[in-house]
Amino acid sequence: MTPLVELRGVRVNYEAVPVLEDITLTVERGDFLGIIGPNGGGKTTLLKIMLGLLVPSSGEVRLFGEPIERFDAWHRLGYVPQKVVFDPTVPATVEEVVTTALAARAGLFRRLSRAERQRAMDALILAGMDRHRAGRIGHLSVGQQQRVLIARALVTGPEILILDEPTGGVDPEAQASFYALLHTLNREQGVTLVLVSHELAVVARAVTKVACLNRRMVFHGGPAEALTDAGLAALYGSSARLVSHLH
Repeated sequence: MTPLVELRGVRVNYEAVPVLEDITLTVERGDFLGIIGPNGGGKTTLLKIMLGLLVPSSGEVRLFGEPIERFDAWHRLGYVPQKVVFDPTVPATVEEVVTTALAARAGLFRRLSRAERQRAMDALILAGMDRHRAGRIGHLSVGQQQRVLIARALVTGPEILILDEPTGGVDPEAQASFYALLHTLNREQGVTLVLVSHELAVVARAVTKVACLNRRMVFHGGPAEALTDAGLAALYGSSARLVSHLH
């Protein structure tokens, strides 16, 4: 089966300074891939490569089997950025934020059809935010706003959803609810997920594969193999240790 994302020998330099070196990685249909690594290790840069927002200095990138420079079916990918805090004075409703993804494809000034509005409602129901559809986005909690952004990413029917540190600033209870939603999307809805996170314990419980990144690909495989003292030492330095506790 053709991988949804395929990188081979990817290298990225910023002003001659290497940020990513010789990255080879595949994302298969149905994966829930967690990308972990230290700050400055190149995690967000890797996502930008996958999303076509950054051209690598060298190497090959393919999306759904197509070279990325020829790929144009961007609705097949959804993206949830790092925490976005909406100003409480912004008058946009939750439903309006979600439908902006459809407006981007349909044309900014075209009225959305009844079917498109139903798709927005379906995405909000899936994200557990349909009760808030008429409320202002800026009046929601950070965790609720992130769910709205997931609904916005889902409304175009993507086959792969890419999330960059989506639970930053979210309290533990909302975080657990958020990851339960991701589990549902992956296991029940069949959405392939790529998640950048600093939360190693959450990654260990949630994902099916882990990519450990520190400028180079340190490890790519099952979470049980990655999250060992030896694996963490290779990723974060020799002082890193895995500590088990009840909380």
